[in-house]
Amino acid sequence: MINTDAAKTNLIAYFNAGSDFLFRNSRTIHFPNALLRSTIYVDPNKILYKAKSPLLRVRRKKYFYAGDWDVDKRPLDEYVKNNVKYITVRELLEQGLPIEKTTEFMNILAEYSKNKSSDLQAGYSQAYKYLMSVKTMYKTIKYDGRLKTQIEMGLSPYNGEINCYLDRNEELQKATGGTHRFAIARYLRFDRVPIQVSMMHDIIYDKIINKYDNNIFDSINLYLEDIEKKYM
Repeated sequence: MINTDAAKTNLIAYFNAGSDFLFRNSRTIHFPNALLRSTIYVDPNKILYKAKSPLLRVRRKKYFYAGDWDVDKRPLDEYVKNNVKYITVRELLEQGLPIEKTTEFMNILAEYSKNKSSDLQAGYSQAYKYLMSVKTMYKTIKYDGRLKTQIEMGLSPYNGEINCYLDRNEELQKATGGTHRFAIARYLRFDRVPIQVSMMHDIIYDKIINKYDNNIFDSINLYLEDIEKKYM
């Protein structure tokens, strides 16, 4: 006669073991992912590098990525001096330049002029509206005295946050995304802003698994807490 209680216990143990294997041995996690923290809080002035590699401008991608993508980086302070978005923050808020005189506005118009089929007047109007919205955002952030998360503003948590990668040395690199917000936060000397970590180097996966005794999602979230503490 079959012992149904024992069979049920064995079946549960089997599925639990499979679940544990899946959660603790999956390198195929993708981002965005609702099981991962969408934001952590860091001091933006402690982020020292700009991710230089353009390799992964794909919205949904692997969370752990191998290779040397993190080696090709540049000092953030050097990048800030020459990037039009950072320059334009200073021009708008420090120098009080009109929008049409800013470096970013001129840059946008130059891109339009390269395309002979572009309507320059329409390009001028679009560039002006775009930078007016950026200027309004700057003033709102300055008035609020902090950066709100995308969720606080009723928006998607995966579109618009300051985007960062975590390299093999467990250092944050500023990636494409949320640059205007990052620029204003640094200009206003904020010491606590929300960011999203949208990718980690594959080497970190093993560090996480070895450090935390949880399923992979809980382990990553605990690790993100540690990164948050490191950058505060």
